[in-house]
Amino acid sequence: MAPNEEKLTISKCPKCTQSHAYTLEVQRSVSVAYTTILGSPETRGQRRSFTRLFTCPITGEDFQARFWVFEEASSKIKTVKVGNLVTESNDEPRST
Repeated sequence: MAPNEEKLTISKCPKCTQSHAYTLEVQRSVSVAYTTILGSPETRGQRRSFTRLFTCPITGEDFQARFWVFEEASSKIKTVKVGNLVTESNDEPRST
């Protein structure tokens, strides 16, 4: 997987009830770490939620799913796009 890709598994597809895995293309901005009042670099992050359209590979129907991506203090998330379907047998992306 590329450095800007993350894997997301939909455990129960609302269209077919099976599990599907997708890649997410996460674009992040890189910023310089800043120092807090106590003198240590800011290292806390947070989970950000996103809602995107996915296509069920079984039925071909689209569905919305909400998911979370961890955002570090030094690299804010700019965009998240749904990438390819990942085959379960070898965890390699497959075009849909």
